[in-house]
Amino acid sequence: MPEIDKIIVLILGIGVIFFINISHRYLKRIPYIRILYTSSAALLAAFAFTILEGFYLETFFNLLEHLCYLLSTTILFIWCYLVLVKSERE
Repeated sequence: MPEIDKIIVLILGIGVIFFINISHRYLKRIPYIRILYTSSAALLAAFAFTILEGFYLETFFNLLEHLCYLLSTTILFIWCYLVLVKSERE
């Protein structure tokens, strides 16, 4: 059975994605925003896999969870590189 704090984190993550969708018009001013969206989606998937591993296929969903964390941070690093380093060169 999943712990309540993991469920709260998932609900907060869904709230952030909901806020991003509502504020899309304002957030599209941020450079490379689609990359940032992808990082957020991977993070939300990791939160969901955390809960799913409590019900069944624990090892499989644990692997997916950590792969999503890796993917999210890698994509976030790429976004930071593009915004900070590449934009500075131009």
